[in-house]
Amino acid sequence: MHDLLALARTRGIDYLSLGFDKRDPRLPILRKAFRPRELVSRLYAVHWDDGAELAAGLDDRLLGPDVALL
Repeated sequence: MHDLLALARTRGIDYLSLGFDKRDPRLPILRKAFRPRELVSRLYAVHWDDGAELAAGLDDRLLGPDVALL
């Protein structure tokens, strides 16, 4: 991760935004390695009538939210 930050800095990028599920086992590692500013969001599964089967198929896997949409 430090390599990614170094590369970002060479391109003039000062901040990185990452999105993780609050249950992600990598979070404690990232919290120790960096001084993150954490923003908490809640994701909802909504659907039209024809999407009920797809929504019902959601399980308990970790999510990888796109932070650009939060």
